[in-house]
Amino acid sequence: MHGDVVLGGPVWLLATAFIMGTAVLAIFVIVDSLRPLRRSSVAGRLPEPLWAYTAVQFAFLATLGLAQILAGISLASAAPVAVAPFALATGVAYLLRAVFPRER
Repeated sequence: MHGDVVLGGPVWLLATAFIMGTAVLAIFVIVDSLRPLRRSSVAGRLPEPLWAYTAVQFAFLATLGLAQILAGISLASAAPVAVAPFALATGVAYLLRAVFPRER
């Protein structure tokens, strides 16, 4: 009975857009945080190191890649869904704190 339930339609499109949007944001955060100009511009402004943002984004991309490789295992397919909210939150925090800081 439960084997007939399929995720499709607009819910599937929304979930795919969420995961892919988070992946694009993760790639941006990783590339931008490794730029020397960004490192020097946030040196005294941020209390946390930039690698904290990079590590979460890299963990999300690693779980997303691992889920693509191990597609038959349900736990591996669920891991990116579990990590995606944390990656999205830290990505938005990086954008607000490092890329577009509020002027005081």
